[in-house]
Amino acid sequence: MKKLTAIVLTLAAIISCKTQTKETPGPQAANPIMGTWKLLSGTLIEKGDTTITDYTKDVSFIKIINGTHFAFLNHDLQ
Repeated sequence: MKKLTAIVLTLAAIISCKTQTKETPGPQAANPIMGTWKLLSGTLIEKGDTTITDYTKDVSFIKIINGTHFAFLNHDLQ
């Protein structure tokens, strides 16, 4: 009877100590556009006129978006 009790207690301890690894979604899983983005081109439509800007040549344009703030950074590459 003592061996049975010891085995049951040992198995209960082993089973209760087992950890489950569950991936918890981070803030980016809540909103997939969060992060740092490099823009390749931009389109501006103003009063019917369309202007397309290429950000791969002389200018670099970066967007940073997080849960509470955003920023747009324009860098001259020359």
